[in-house]
Amino acid sequence: MANGKTTTDFPFLQHSRSVAHVNNAKVMFIMRGAPGSGKSSLSKKLKEVYKKAVSCSADDYYMQNGVYVFDPLQHKTAHLYCHDLAARACDNQRHILIIDNTNIRQWEMRYYLDLAREHNYDVVLVEPKTPWRHNIDELARRNKHKVPREVIQRKLDTFEEMVPLYYGWFLNARDSQTLLQLGRYYLTECLRKFPELNRLIRKGRSEDVAELFPGQDKLHCTAKFCDRGKVTNSLQYSRRDVIRDSCGKAFHLDIIGFMVTPQTLGARVKLNKAMLSLYDNDDEMTDEIVGALGAMSLKAGAQDKRSRKGKHSAKDQALFCPTYGCGSRAHITLGCAPGVRASQTGFDQMEIIECEQQAIRDPTLAKTVKNETAYFRYYGNGRSAIYLDKSVQYSTLFTGFY
Repeated sequence: MANGKTTTDFPFLQHSRSVAHVNNAKVMFIMRGAPGSGKSSLSKKLKEVYKKAVSCSADDYYMQNGVYVFDPLQHKTAHLYCHDLAARACDNQRHILIIDNTNIRQWEMRYYLDLAREHNYDVVLVEPKTPWRHNIDELARRNKHKVPREVIQRKLDTFEEMVPLYYGWFLNARDSQTLLQLGRYYLTECLRKFPELNRLIRKGRSEDVAELFPGQDKLHCTAKFCDRGKVTNSLQYSRRDVIRDSCGKAFHLDIIGFMVTPQTLGARVKLNKAMLSLYDNDDEMTDEIVGALGAMSLKAGAQDKRSRKGKHSAKDQALFCPTYGCGSRAHITLGCAPGVRASQTGFDQMEIIECEQQAIRDPTLAKTVKNETAYFRYYGNGRSAIYLDKSVQYSTLFTGFY
């Protein structure tokens, strides 16, 4: 036991929903830790759970007729051998890879991280939870390849923490494409229902909606932007027990609607309590957004005679203002206009949330149209939101993007 947890207490080993998700995704497990810390046991357990996983280890290069014969002069060659194994597995579309090396320093992982990004693998860093993982005496005694004590101590001393570009919930490739197609369907409907929005987005062009907002192969909802540790408190965030314990865990993500602006197409996300405990993004309105909203003419295009004057009912407020406060910025970027960065989607969603609040006080500020599955609302100046009658749920994996 270590801190009350067994050494195999990882969601991707014990949590049935997480195991099912990994089996339907592309995941690269990267082992980290000093010799003797329990990596081999963990790797063996991973191979028991994921029987089709490809294991890539520099140690395998030294095996001769079932006997480990280490040659320090072949160290570089052994790791190039491991690189080649991983690259061929990715090229062959093998779904689960296990990189079973010590990976003490960041540069030692860079090849595999670049490979994962190129081939759209989710990366899960795995460190043993054994109580002796930092105990030099136990490590020297337990490591099976008789690595010298001074070498182990050097690895402990040079171990580098790894903070990703961001943490988030990642959809697999198939669900990413399904959600992208659903978003484009509602975008098409939205453009058809609101001619002003159509003019602002198309600007006289006749491209397919896929060309208006080019999408990505893999979609995600950001939980925390870290910029590899440069963002204030991002290192502390990555050290939190709930974050470490949740990496490699599957969560159901609820899509409650979509949003459209001339710059972005996004899916709106409703986070549950467990997901909110992992969420750490700024959902406050910035001065720039407030100023932009102040300059907007929200009444543009809002002359819908069917709109009621006065305040909305409580039912309408729940429908047309589905997220506010903590977690309200949670979204999935489905596509951006050429030259627009994906981070713009969050700012656009915050603007729409403020538009929703204003329209709650004065319903004449929004045009509303209903079809068989959703309400469509246009708030003017290219801001539109789609509110689904029933949320759509997708399985996601919580981890970091490196």
